This record gives sequence, structure tokens and C-alpha cells, in this order.
Amino acid sequence: METGYDILFFWVARMIMLGMENIGSVPFHTIYLHGLVLDTDGVKMSKTKGNVLDPLELIDEYGADAVRFALTTGTAAGNNLRMSEGKLESSRNFANKLWNSARYVLSHIEDDADNLNWIQPEISHLHDRWIISRLTEVTSEVDKFMKAYQFGDAQREIHDFLWNEYCDWFIEFSKIRFRSTDGTDPLPVLIHVLEKILRLLHPFMPFVTEEIWGIMRNSITLPEDWPDSLIIAEYPKYDVNLKDVDAEGDMGILFELVGAIRNVRGELRIPQHSVLDANLRSINKRQFLQQNLGFIEKLAFVNAEILNDEAHQKNQENGVTIVTIEVTTDLIIGKDIDVLEERNRIQGEQTDLSKYMTSINKRLSNPGFTDKAPEEVVEKERERLERAS
Repeated sequence: METGYDILFFWVARMIMLGMENIGSVPFHTIYLHGLVLDTDGVKMSKTKGNVLDPLELIDEYGADAVRFALTTGTAAGNNLRMSEGKLESSRNFANKLWNSARYVLSHIEDDADNLNWIQPEISHLHDRWIISRLTEVTSEVDKFMKAYQFGDAQREIHDFLWNEYCDWFIEFSKIRFRSTDGTDPLPVLIHVLEKILRLLHPFMPFVTEEIWGIMRNSITLPEDWPDSLIIAEYPKYDVNLKDVDAEGDMGILFELVGAIRNVRGELRIPQHSVLDANLRSINKRQFLQQNLGFIEKLAFVNAEILNDEAHQKNQENGVTIVTIEVTTDLIIGKDIDVLEERNRIQGEQTDLSKYMTSINKRLSNPGFTDKAPEEVVEKERERLERAS
């Protein structure tokens, strides 16, 4: 049985007692308690207070799957949930992300898709080994959370995998591979992983996943015993043989390197498509860097050269040195930024941040504020101070 914790005694306990009294057994053995839905200020939604959100209006605006996902993700069992437009918009954006990723994959399926071995694709390329390894790990985590009734954590696991790994990295890598001539085709693995994601996500977002799955079903050749709809399809299972620690480790090096260069570019406000020169130095991963040089250059917008570790050019004018796992990068900024102007900007931001933190500390140290203000308001100020630290 699933219900709110506020009626555990008034309703659930009495149902159990009546069942034992009338039929000699309890009506249910497991009770899943959800939290209460609160408004943005942390107050329980109530018709008398007028702070309720009409679910039918929300469904019309955001979609049923987005509302369902917003209500059930990001919170542990029994914890209250603050519902806001931001949370609903985030869930709708996730549904759009799923739809757009499916459109991308489907756009590459051609008329001769009959020859695609996507159900059991060949897994040889580093990127394919990595995403398949991560898929099987996510499947294991989702299974663990589902058995423990931690549905919010299960949804978060799928959300992060789809958004951060499948879309932000694997699809971006595939765009480069489609244009390359290395002879590897990422499409079978793209389809395979997307189909598994749809199965994992179906209990939480049934409508959009069923729609996409149906479109895929009509776009590619399937075995005769393939299910007619996603709702009756077998849920994915963990396969230890697909776990590839080496591939995950190597890709982690690549992610950190590209991410660090992107962060520096963002912090220094270098135009997104301005291509910088970069020297990459590594003792143990030179061959790995050489094999993935094209991906690094296209994803980080650099012209990169791999040097011996001792070939570091010291005192490089307007240069930034970035140290990541196994790799040291000398990013040549040249004339893309004014160093003096950038230094003044950063010092100004530090001054503004210090004033902001001083203001919050002053408010939290005032007993008149901490004793009289609602607990939710005080906690929100503490969270702001923690984020600013």
C-alpha cells in the first residue's frame, strides 16, 4: 500500500486492525509512505490556504510525464517535497532531452537499417565499451534502489546517465565519429543504449517512453518474439560481463581534460568557438591522447599538440597550465583576453562575494532574525551562505 505518513494512524492502522478482526489477516504487509507536497515556502498545500496547484492545469502546461517525474524524483521516501515551477520546468526539459536524443538517433537510421546489429552490437571502440559499461552499472544501481523502494534515487540515476553521459558525451562523440573515416559505426550502440534507457525509464515516464519505443519499433527490424509494447517488455538486468573498468578509467581522463579546458575558457570568458592552441603533456598516456586527439580538439575547441613531458615551455606569455588526471595542459591564450582586465574583474567579483557573505553572516548572527523568522527562511539563508563559501 502507498499513502501519506500523516494518515498512518488515522487510516492505515485502522485498516490493519479491521482486517485482522474481520478476516483474520492483515490486508497488506508493506506500506510505502510518501511525503507531503509543500509550496515553494515549505508550507503544506491546502485548499483553505489557497496555495495548491491544480494537477490538471499542470498536466496541460507541462505534460503528464513531467508532472509525474517532478513529484517522484529528487526526494527520499517519506520526505516532504517542495513543488515549484522550476522543478516542473526541469522535468519537462528532461522529457524534451529524451525526445531530442531519440530524434537524433532515429535520424541516422536509414532504409537499410535491417543490417544493424543493435540488439547485440559489436563493442570494440573505447567509447562504445565505456557507455555499455556505464549502462550496466546504472542498471545495477536502479535495480538496487527499486528493491529498496528508493524510487527517487532510481530516477536520479537514470536522469543523470541520460543527460550527463549519453547525451552530453556519447552523442557528442558519435557526431564526430559519423564524420570520421575510422571505420567504426556508433549507430548500433546508440540504438541499443537508448532502447535500454527507455525500458529503465518507463515506470517513471510511461507516455513519452512508450511513444518513442513505438516509433523505434517501426523504424528497425525486430525479432518475431519482440514485445508489442514497452509496458510488457522485460526490464533490463545487470550483466557483469559488460563491466569495463579500464574503459571507464580512460574515458574519465578524457572527460576531465576536456571539462577543465572548457571551465578555463568559461571563467576567462573566451568566445565559445575561438580556437586556442594547447600543448598536452603526459608520461603514461601519450598514445591514448594521440588516439583521441581529434575528439579533444573538436570538443574543447583547441589546436592541440602532444609534447614530451620535459618539453614544457616555461614563462609562456598569457598561458594557463591545467593539471588533470595523467595530463598537464598548457593552454595558450595569446591575445584572446586582456590579462589586466581579467584580473580586475576577478578581484571585483571576490569583493562582491565577500560583501554578500558578510551580509548573510550578519543576518544569521542576529537573534532577532533566527528566533523570529520561520525555520524554512533561516535554513534557506544558511544554504545561501554554504553555496557562496
